[in-house]
Amino acid sequence: MKKKKLKKKICVVGMGYVGSVSAIIFANIMENKTSKYDVIGIEKNDKMGQEKINKLNSGKFITKTNDSKIQSYLKKAKKLNSLSIKSNYEDLKTADYVVIAVNLDLKGNENKPKINFSNLIKITNIIGASIKKDATIILETTVPPGTCDTIIMPIILKNFKIRQIKTAPNIIHSYERVTPGKNYIKSIKKSFRIYSSSNKEAEKKFKFLYRDVIDLKKFSLIKLDKFIESESAKILENSYRAVNIAFIQEWTHFSLENKLSISKILNVIKLRKTHNNIMRPGLGVGGYCLTKDPLFAYFSNREFFKNKNNKFEISRTSMRINRNMPNFTYKIVKDIFKNKKKLKIAVFGITYKEDVGDIRFSPSKALIEKLEKNNFNIDVYDPLIDKLPQNIKAKLNLKFDYDKYDLIIFIVKNKLANKINFSNFRNNKKKIHIIDTDNCLNKKNIDLINKKKLKFINLNA
Repeated sequence: MKKKKLKKKICVVGMGYVGSVSAIIFANIMENKTSKYDVIGIEKNDKMGQEKINKLNSGKFITKTNDSKIQSYLKKAKKLNSLSIKSNYEDLKTADYVVIAVNLDLKGNENKPKINFSNLIKITNIIGASIKKDATIILETTVPPGTCDTIIMPIILKNFKIRQIKTAPNIIHSYERVTPGKNYIKSIKKSFRIYSSSNKEAEKKFKFLYRDVIDLKKFSLIKLDKFIESESAKILENSYRAVNIAFIQEWTHFSLENKLSISKILNVIKLRKTHNNIMRPGLGVGGYCLTKDPLFAYFSNREFFKNKNNKFEISRTSMRINRNMPNFTYKIVKDIFKNKKKLKIAVFGITYKEDVGDIRFSPSKALIEKLEKNNFNIDVYDPLIDKLPQNIKAKLNLKFDYDKYDLIIFIVKNKLANKINFSNFRNNKKKIHIIDTDNCLNKKNIDLINKKKLKFINLNA
């Protein structure tokens, strides 16, 4: 009788917006009409962690998203019994792969950035004390350059020494490549994957796993020679984007002040292939990456390498500009209504970007908080959110009331925004004002707004 082949096991530590999707993809890798791996997701044993565990184990994603593939992948994983989520670390002992995808939060500001490594250190110690000597550790968490050599490798080596393991640990750094939204799954599978490795054995095992994740017909696995190079690649990439966004902000000011069409100007600039990635105006920077990553190199230089000469002034300045961007829209609102109080505002979109229910560091949330502090009454329209943060007094609505508002601010594209029939404002007694911060309205509605001569400010006009 032929012996049944044992599946390899993957443990993914951290069921956030990166780890959960990675685990779902691993659980859907097939071989001979069955799942190739047993995938164990590990999450904190607290209230938020238990919510994630319960959702994923019942076949639901951790948040609302417009990527239909996520639900179909979860459904398939449940049918194959290839994915289970737990709050303990027992499965690390028998894992062939351990993927670390936990948060690394930034505190402080651009002058004194602080990073709390305690959770990453704790998890790395647990991994080092538990794993098989030939298991492969893959760090997906975005980290300051130097983290693998300064923190991760020494912790694993220390634990191997205590356990009298003489084999060199297999460690890979391969930063996450995830774009939450309607192409959540696609953003991982159809992207180049950058990595660095501690040895050839780690590299071999990493390639074996990710050849089934990445679409290698169009993309590839690209090796960099040192951990610090792959760590720096992610930080430099996100710093570039943050600087690009900050740069366009001053031109948005200039264009509005001088009644220029920033959209037409950018369109002609984008005709040059060398300039087609220039950013467009928006409310501000949000999400978990661009609001912290540009300070990671500055942190590394000071804390890991004790180099005070390179102050990363451009990156730090971009962080300050981007953090203050919602104030620009707030000033527009204040200028419209002068000293009028208790006015009613409809805000479309509170997530940090379209197609995903993530409010972390949302510029829309920052704007709402500032408006509420100055006695504006806010209603929020966002189909991807079930409840608002506790510190916000605003009400969450889905059905739009045409006779209720003095101002509508469109911040994030969502399906509700372009369902508004602007013809219905014809008999509205209020002098309605409209602000579009990020090309949320389609051309049909913009033409209708202009035809009705409604008071309209388009930051991308």
